[in-house]
Order: sequence, then C-alpha cells, then structure tokens
Amino acid sequence: MAASWGCFDLQRQEFLYEALKHAGVDTSYLPEVRKGHFLIGKTRDGVPVMGSIGDNQASLFGSVRDLEDTVLLNVGTGSQISFVSEEFVECGGSVELRPCTESSYILVGASLCGGRAYAMLEQFYREVSGTDSGAKMYSRMQEQAEDFLEKYGKEAVWKVDTAFSGTRSDPSRRGMITGIGVENFHPGALTAGVICGILAELHEQYEQMCKLTGKKATRLAGSGNGIRRNPLMRKLAEEMFGMPMYVSEYEEEAAYGAALCAGKVLTK
Repeated sequence: MAASWGCFDLQRQEFLYEALKHAGVDTSYLPEVRKGHFLIGKTRDGVPVMGSIGDNQASLFGSVRDLEDTVLLNVGTGSQISFVSEEFVECGGSVELRPCTESSYILVGASLCGGRAYAMLEQFYREVSGTDSGAKMYSRMQEQAEDFLEKYGKEAVWKVDTAFSGTRSDPSRRGMITGIGVENFHPGALTAGVICGILAELHEQYEQMCKLTGKKATRLAGSGNGIRRNPLMRKLAEEMFGMPMYVSEYEEEAAYGAALCAGKVLTK
C-alpha cells in the first residue's frame, strides 16, 4: 500500500524522505512502512483488524494457485495483466512494477479502456437496432462471433485496436478498425475483432514482461466478469497465450485474497 502513495523507493522499500524534504514536504505525516501482513488491533467487539493490502495484490492472491509461474488475465470493466517477478526490474512504458510479497514484485499492465470496449460495442449494437427495452445483447454477440469464426476462420476477423481511451504512454492515441472486406463484412467479424483487440493489448504487455524478467509463464489464470461470462474470450485468450486457462473458484477475487492474507496472519 505504501508504494501507491507515490514518492516511494520500491527497491529499498521506503519513502523518498530526502527528496520530499527538499521539495518542502512535511514528512512527519508519513506512516511507518511495515513488511508483510500484520494485525493492527481489534474493534470494541473483538473483531481483528488487519493491515490492508492493495486490490491488485489481493486479486492476484485470490486468483492464482502458484505465484511464480502464472500470468493472471483480468477482464472486467477495465483489464489488467499481472506477472510475478522475484527480482527488482526497471520498468517503463505500459508496464509498472508493484510490491507483492516480502520477496517478490508484480509486473502489471493495465489497459485504459479494456473490457469497457466490449460494453461499448454492445451499446453500439443496441443503438443500431433501436432496442430500448434494456435487454442486453451479449449472448447474441457471442453467437454471431462464434458462427463467423467457424465459417470464415480467425484470419478473416477485423483488426481492432481497442485503445479507445488512449494508453498510459500515449493518452492521445485512439482506436482503429482495419481489415474490412466484402467477404467479411459481418457483425461477428467486428465482435471477434474487439475481443482479440482487448486480449492483444494485454498480450503485448505480457511479452514486455517476459523480456524484462527473462522468463515465461507456464500457467494462465483468468478473473473478472469479462472472462467468466464470455467463453469465447477465454478460448481466444488460450490460443493467443498458448496455454489452457483456469478461472478462480470465487467471483470476488480481491475480497477472497484479502481474507486469505488475514487468515494467514491470524493462524500464525
């Protein structure tokens, strides 16, 4: 959590006190940095209160069976990819380094639009069809995309760049759609293209992580409603990453991960 405050030396695991003082900042308000998870105290009713962990870390702990060799793909309203490194590495561009356990870090890539792109597409289809009932079209979208892939193959899918909100390194960037022809002018080609575009942005960040760490994942985990409720997205993710995907048993992955960390401290 301390790293999320900013002005924090992740490698030394302490605030940049000298830099903050030089900037005229009163550092007396900064809390003590503690390593590992710990018990803060108890409520009046005797309920134990734990030191908090970050939502990204909690989601990782609640989703992944083995931290060392698993890449976690999360697609909900947003989308993230997380990969653990035992070594401190200098990051840049669209990949960020965050603390994980006492002896490891998380490499994180986050799309600014991510899973929201699929929701935007569903809203677009409803607007075109003039549907005002509020009924969602996700099931129909998936059917059309699956039918298109079965009939024409993945090479006929539209090429969609889903950076509709820009990227962290280039906020002015916008999405694009290419590869449209007479033979593939079907809604299924667009739907499948958006799914592939969401996944491709995350896969590109994963490839950067592999270069930074010098290792590759051997397991693929998935979380978030975009993954849980869309079998086609899971299938296309498995093809793109070249690994079978398992999805965490519990839907509220971050809450479950936080509970696991608290339980570990309480049972010591």
